[in-house]
Amino acid sequence: MRAQPVPWPYKSSDQSAAAMAWRNLSSVSWALQWLDDSLHLRGEAQYTAYRHPQRQLLLHPAFDDAKVSVRDLALGFELALGPMNLRKLVDAGMGVPMHGVYTQQSVTDVATLHRLLWRAKPSLLVEVGTMCGGSAIFYARTMMGYDPRAEVWTFDTNKNEGDRLGRCRRFHTNPAEAELNDGVQQGLEHPSWKELQASGNLKVVRDSVLSERWLAALREKAATARGVFVIDDANHIMSDNLMMWEGLSSLVSPGSYYLVQDTRLDTDCAYAVLVGRGGWCGQTWRKGGPARAVAAIVTNETFARDWVQDRAVETWAITQHPGGYMRRRGGEAEAASRGRGAPLGRGGRGVSGRGRGAVG
Repeated sequence: MRAQPVPWPYKSSDQSAAAMAWRNLSSVSWALQWLDDSLHLRGEAQYTAYRHPQRQLLLHPAFDDAKVSVRDLALGFELALGPMNLRKLVDAGMGVPMHGVYTQQSVTDVATLHRLLWRAKPSLLVEVGTMCGGSAIFYARTMMGYDPRAEVWTFDTNKNEGDRLGRCRRFHTNPAEAELNDGVQQGLEHPSWKELQASGNLKVVRDSVLSERWLAALREKAATARGVFVIDDANHIMSDNLMMWEGLSSLVSPGSYYLVQDTRLDTDCAYAVLVGRGGWCGQTWRKGGPARAVAAIVTNETFARDWVQDRAVETWAITQHPGGYMRRRGGEAEAASRGRGAPLGRGGRGVSGRGRGAVG
């Protein structure tokens, strides 16, 4: 018989032998540490956290203890979307629609990415992880607003678009969402998918971006591009994220960004483990996810010389990519930030992976 999900069985005040044995399980111990607010407040978390745990909001003026942190709001919003087969509490689905397609991006990250693209104005964006195709269309349409010849190169090793399309459709089976988004399509089946390829604004590659052939092609293209932006939205496993960074970060132009997406997953998985729903997390939990990859990246001694973990762009605090926005030093954006008297990355810091991480 299929095992039923086990709810978080022990309160923090329970010091019984059973409770202590449960807390001492390696997966549970790590998950508890991952979600421990006190680690954020002391700056000792080993990962990239949601921002502002110290900023408190009084939810009810009549009760002094009715407080939540801004970090709690960010995590609560994420959990309400129902990741890892948790119960959905909102009908938002898998991201906000833009240009008639599902983007698989949260509403706040769509706003942030739109702003950053117009700010850095890259003529080339490299996306690793095409999946449903909606984000590639969103990037291309946004970039064409400031440069009609801008290009998005999107890579996916799953060459079966039919398989991916079927999986993408299953993301949007909520009746309330379907009614609200009547007419919205998956990127792979939207007319823009073929139109943008025909116009040269979208290049779809069904191969590894790290193959010698495509790395050479990207370097050649980047050499003449008016700015390069890279987004890693592929496997969400620490080792893969680190390989992508090693292979692609040098393409990014000064003042532009390298974004590791879905750093939320490490936290989502910690929560899922504690409530007995961690199966979906699979390798992300066992091998480490994007947040742990980012923590390793920003502690590298060369990172501070050439890069900034730009947490200042997380103006909404609610994001699915906390700590994942990394800006290459130099360029107009850097000069503009100096003119305002503060670096763009102010508020974010990455330090030793042995006990410290990036906090807002």
